[in-house]
Amino acid sequence: RLTGSFIPGSIVRIQLKNFVTYDFVEFRTGPYLNMIIGPNGTGKSTIACAICLGLNFPPNVLGRATELSSFVKQDADSAHIEIELKAPKGKPNLVIRRMLKKPKGSTFTLNGAGATGKEINVRMAELNVQVSNLW
Repeated sequence: RLTGSFIPGSIVRIQLKNFVTYDFVEFRTGPYLNMIIGPNGTGKSTIACAICLGLNFPPNVLGRATELSSFVKQDADSAHIEIELKAPKGKPNLVIRRMLKKPKGSTFTLNGAGATGKEINVRMAELNVQVSNLW
């Protein structure tokens, strides 16, 4: 790793729209240790949930709702999670977007093109992303 640079698989950016309690928010992370701190009830766990769901890990990993539509903000019909991951040197970053819809359903895009959950899983394995390390 170069000084001040991200390693492949690192989260570079997270964007949420109509997700649980967030209307719209975008976070840009740093290349070293990242922590989300704040008082209880301010949405820290919601961000961790978004990372898991956005990278196609099943909702049962979270110990919360089992239906994806439960993560769509109460007054909205759909939500999205967009996560940008650092790619290996010489390749463009991966931008994964998961759209969640009420009453059921979700779709993925990978760098703007339609993708399947299986394709997302393959990319996560290639980058050695391990969502179980979030907690």
